[in-house]
Amino acid sequence: MTINLPPCPPRRVLYIDDNADFALLLKRVLGYLGHTVATFDRPQAALKAIGAAPRRWDVVITDYNMPGMDGLGVARVIGERFPHLPCVVISGLVTRAMADKAAGSGFSTPLPKPASVREFDQLVRHASALACAAPVAA
Repeated sequence: MTINLPPCPPRRVLYIDDNADFALLLKRVLGYLGHTVATFDRPQAALKAIGAAPRRWDVVITDYNMPGMDGLGVARVIGERFPHLPCVVISGLVTRAMADKAAGSGFSTPLPKPASVREFDQLVRHASALACAAPVAA
């Protein structure tokens, strides 16, 4: 599925995933596409970094399945504490139960993890469209 989104300037992305290999892949591909990416393997460490400099980030992308706190929990905390900061939840396998849990929590269904450069581009453009609603932080 291709989504046509308006162009958006390079973004500062905070990515959370306990899979270090995928986090490195995402960081490299998004960097290649012009974005700056910081990765975290633990949700609590990422939330602490956001709290220390909430305007440093333009968008958060988080994996759904992680130990300690799932991606919807991360999105909930970000929505409560940092409402200016868009958060997109992704997963390697989006299930009906996951979609139902997201809907019951007031969130969109998690998006599939990208598997190609084009899909990485679509992911960050989707997240950036959310971020474009607010000016880029200085």
